[in-house]
This record gives sequence, C-alpha cells and structure tokens, in this order.
Amino acid sequence: MGVTNLRRVLQLLVKPPPVAPLKKTIPSGNKLALDANWVMHRWTREEGIHLLEEEEQQVQEMSRLGVSISQKFMELGYIPVWVKDGFQKPLKEKLMAERRNQRTLAQQHAAEKKAQVATQVEEIQKKVEKVKPQVAKEVEKHLNVIQNQNASAAEVKKAVQVLEKVVPKKQLIQVKQLEETRQVMTNKLKKGFAIRTKHWKAFTANVANSGFTVVSAPADADSQIAYLSKQNVGFAVSDDFDVLAFGSPQLMNLSLTEKFAPASEILCRNWTRQYVLESLKAKPIDFISLCVLLGTDYTVPGLPTLPGSKLNDRELLELVEGVCGRLEVAKVSPRVRKLLESRTSGQYEIIMDYITNPLVYPLAYSQGAKVVLVRPREAENRNNPETSRPKVSF
Repeated sequence: MGVTNLRRVLQLLVKPPPVAPLKKTIPSGNKLALDANWVMHRWTREEGIHLLEEEEQQVQEMSRLGVSISQKFMELGYIPVWVKDGFQKPLKEKLMAERRNQRTLAQQHAAEKKAQVATQVEEIQKKVEKVKPQVAKEVEKHLNVIQNQNASAAEVKKAVQVLEKVVPKKQLIQVKQLEETRQVMTNKLKKGFAIRTKHWKAFTANVANSGFTVVSAPADADSQIAYLSKQNVGFAVSDDFDVLAFGSPQLMNLSLTEKFAPASEILCRNWTRQYVLESLKAKPIDFISLCVLLGTDYTVPGLPTLPGSKLNDRELLELVEGVCGRLEVAKVSPRVRKLLESRTSGQYEIIMDYITNPLVYPLAYSQGAKVVLVRPREAENRNNPETSRPKVSF
C-alpha cells in the first residue's frame, strides 16, 4: 500500500521492540509469508544484480537468487511462502507512472555518468603513461575495474586504494573525482533498476520448480501476507508496515546481511499490531484512518492527502490525536485540519473500504511443506461458501 512516513510516526510514538535472533523469535518448522517484492529488491542490490549490463544475466541471477534464499530458509528450519504483487489497480496508476518516469531519469543520468567515467579513465591513463610509464599497465588494470559496471563496491574501493599508491601525486585528485563519479553512477543504477516481468517469470518458475511456493496475490502482496498471517498460515516477513494496516497480527522486520548470514546472525524485530495500537492508544479503525490520511500509493481525485514528509513532528502528533478523537479538529493546525475534514469525502471512503476489505485469495491450507492458495473461481467449484467475498468497486 505504501503509507507515506508511517515508519516516522511509529518512530515518534512507539518504542521499537527489542532486536532478537530470528531463531529465538520464530520456532523452527513454521512457515514464513515472505514479501517477495521487498526481499528481491533488497537482495538484487546486495548481490549487485542491478549493476549487470545484460538483461539476460539479470534474469538468470534473479532466478538463482530466489532458490538460494529459499534453500537457506529451509536450512534454518523454516518453510518459505513467497508472496508477490498481482495486477496494478487503477488507484495506483498515477504512482506507477511517476515511478517509471523517475527510473527513466535515473537511467539517463547513470548513462551520462558512465560516459564521464570512461573519459576520466582515459585522461588518467594518458597522464600516467606520460609521467610514470613503468606503472602504466598496473594502473590500466585497476582503472578497468572502476570502469567495469559489473564491479562490486568492494572491488572498486580496492582498485582506488591501489591507484592512490601508484599514480603520480598530481593525478590523485583525478582518481578521487573518478571514484565520486563512479559512486554517483552506481547510485543512479540502483534507482533506475526495476524488477520487470521477465525477472518475475524466471524467479517464479525456478522457485516453484524447486518445490517452493510462490503466490501471485490478486492485488497487493501486503494484503495477502496479512491474510495469511491472520489465518495462522505463516509469519508475516516484510519491511513494510502496511501489512499491519491490512490487519496482520504481527510483522517481522529482518536484518538481512550480505550473502545471507547464518541463523545466529539474522536478527529481527517482532512488531505486533496490538503493541502498536496500545502505544498509539488507537482503535484498529483509527489506525487505518491514520494510514489513509498520511497518504498512500492510492491516488483518488479530490482526496487532499499530504505526503507525511511535509508534516513536521508537531503536526504528525496532532494528526494522531485528532484521528483518535483526543483533540478537537478546530484546535489543530490548518494542514492537519484539512486532512481530518477530508474523512467525510467519498474518496476517503473508497480507500478505507479497500484496506478494510482487500482482495485476497480467501482459502489457504497446508499440504505437506507447501501452502496452497485456492483462487475464488476454483474454490467455488468446490462448493465452498467461504469463497463468496465481495469485490471493491473503484
């Protein structure tokens, strides 16, 4: 769902649960409802997949990575259930267009910086060959590492350290500038990288063929993960607090480390919905209302939501107090009053309805190590009344 700055509100008002080893928090043998979007986006960057120039390489690495992480969870005694986003709803159209535009701009900027890196490498090489020809070949080798888009941050850092020792002093500034340009290029490649349909198809096929479960949710992965957690099918694992807004009784924030560390090194925070509600002194419906007013991925014409980043700490506190009915609307600042008054609008009700009654696959049952989700149409064929679930009309 993407609630704007919900994390910031929780940091202001809720004391974080203690960090604890994953193995001590979730007993072995349990299923984990994994947010595939979060884990894969996080790990494509950890593994440097976003730096690969060839899309086919990216696809192969994504496919391998999904199985690798799944196997590691199995080694730790857990049963992974991957949940990914389904179709994009009309309410997200504007956001998705904005993100595509941001990625395009980042890719263009990355290409410019890549060209600049090539120019800087050539200039340094020429000057070294002229002033210090005896180290020209060694310098060229390390310059090639920096110029190589596929090189990891550690490889680039090591190459820079060697260059700083062997190039003439006059070229040290140029080496520093080259390192900075390369860093900007890397950051732009991260921002411009998108997990595309090809990536997901390869990931899904390889993970499923390896015996693991992948669920393509009917809509948001957040709501499907929350449903699985509510039904005690699996522990919700995500970095996205929206899962709590959709009603999950708990949310595990994992501290993933490079190359996926052993169990003893994987730490987590176990957020429970009850703990968050008690800390905010809020009812469940108030918490959902707060999430809507903070601003979500869903854009509805006429709903005057403000990005949470534009509200200062005092205004955020006022918003929480106002939503929970502890502060009169007339006593809050103008921007917060505008948000609180929007609760009478039809647009506000549309998003509230969606969050309180999300689209999910309603039947889930265990079958050996797998979790099988029955689509509504398939379940209807089984004459099961539990599948009759109203769809929200936008």
